Amino acid sequence: MALSLLRPRTPSSYHSDLSNLISKVDRPCLHAALLGFKHPHSGKILEFSCPPPEDFAEVLDELRRVTPTSDGSDGFIK
Repeated sequence: MALSLLRPRTPSSYHSDLSNLISKVDRPCLHAALLGFKHPHSGKILEFSCPPPEDFAEVLDELRRVTPTSDGSDGFIK
């Protein structure tokens, strides 16, 4: 998620913290916890799962902590 999308959802006091946090990651943060598809020959459903890398997980945990949701739950990012 782009930082510009987080700013309207977070208190202004967090903006510099979010910028600092995100600037520590020197690569794109894109991760699929679960991927699945139907095998083209057997028709079997295949699923692959993998936890996020440690640096990605740390950023995600922090974003969950500081970003409110529209429904009032703990974090904007699921």
